[in-house]
Amino acid sequence: MRIISFFRKIISTLSSWRDNAIEWLVKTSFPNFSYKEAKRKIDSLENLKVLDNKDYLTKILRIKWIEYLFYVFIVGILIIIFPNIDKYISSKFRDISMFVLLLFVITVLVLLAYNFLILFISYLFKDLYHNLFKKRLKMRRLVKFLSFVKNVG
Repeated sequence: MRIISFFRKIISTLSSWRDNAIEWLVKTSFPNFSYKEAKRKIDSLENLKVLDNKDYLTKILRIKWIEYLFYVFIVGILIIIFPNIDKYISSKFRDISMFVLLLFVITVLVLLAYNFLILFISYLFKDLYHNLFKKRLKMRRLVKFLSFVKNVG
């Protein structure tokens, strides 16, 4: 139990660091848009199950694109640092560290390609996702109504 709570703390800390970094980058580029505020609104709307509006789905897609670009920025920095890192590592550990770093960069690039594919497909079929989401909400409401009628009757 302690290990799970420890990892949850680490994940929340890393997530807040990521959000702060993205907020700083977005504020410097787009002063009228607040990433944290938009993310907080979307989270509260998801908790309220009110996300059947197409505008909110486009906001979600915009936030996902911003996060994707942030990860691309990190990989770009790694690719810039990657050729110069062997100067600072001793020759004994150079091969192992370069292999681990290369494996890390390849993994991040594969994850970025996967996220890009998902975002691109969801952006192309935004109306389809919107309709599916609406149907799911209608089914939840129907199930709640039927359970209410069953409990009353």
